[in-house]
Amino acid sequence: MKRSTTVWLYPLGPEHTLPMFFDVLFFILIFVIGLSLGMSDGFLSTVAFLAAAVAFHAVQMVFVFVRFDDTAITIARPWRGRRRFEWSQIAGLVYTHGVDTGNYRGRAPYRLRLVLEDDAPPLGRFLTDRELERYAKGPVVMALSALESELHVGPDRPSVLCEQRVYALLAEHGFPKPEPYALKFRTPLYTPDELRLAQVADLKRWRPVTITHGQLVDDDAVRLVGTVLPELARECGPGPTGDHEYGRYATFLFDEQDAADAFRTAARGVIPAHWTISGSALPDLAGPR
Repeated sequence: MKRSTTVWLYPLGPEHTLPMFFDVLFFILIFVIGLSLGMSDGFLSTVAFLAAAVAFHAVQMVFVFVRFDDTAITIARPWRGRRRFEWSQIAGLVYTHGVDTGNYRGRAPYRLRLVLEDDAPPLGRFLTDRELERYAKGPVVMALSALESELHVGPDRPSVLCEQRVYALLAEHGFPKPEPYALKFRTPLYTPDELRLAQVADLKRWRPVTITHGQLVDDDAVRLVGTVLPELARECGPGPTGDHEYGRYATFLFDEQDAADAFRTAARGVIPAHWTISGSALPDLAGPR
């Protein structure tokens, strides 16, 4: 039996915006119908019509929720119905901004969206905001008045608790919260720092070589990563300083492809056979852990 958790989104102010539009249409409709049936347009009738519109709004918000289960996320809106997405269909999360798609952290309408596998941006590539926009059109999980809203209104507000519940359930299913900027795609495969290094390398046209070594189990492996490989990199050619993450991998950056190729050949001769070498600034997901 699938275990499911439902989070109703009525505490989030921006989630009421579109239902209010339908509230107005509903009010106009019942007002016109009422007048056509001979009802007066006096105070009591108007109050009755407004009460009906308020009730209609409440009914709409009952169908504004997100449901999580072991295999999928279901996003429900009264005007879109229920849409179900298997976790295997989802590549990550991204915020979009309703006004300015730049990296702005202020109060404005934001949306947390799913990025589906078929629409995921190429990992490690530097893309402008305009280029990123085409990858940020996935289903809306929730609408937000601000990012990091607990810093604006405090951690105990119902809206903040609702947001944090959604983030926690997404993280529980392997999808961590994005950084608090619009169009910063967050994948569960790599950390933001790992992606940032790869994007900078792509922007500056550096030639990366990444050796994925996993956990370093002895002093010889530590010396290999911390001393031997950096010395080989310096011998092979000039380049910017690499990033050495002793817990998992080491990345070396070169100005020229010939230097990167020479380093790959030299490194292969000294590293253990189960370590992997790639021409990317990102660690090998299939490499040792």
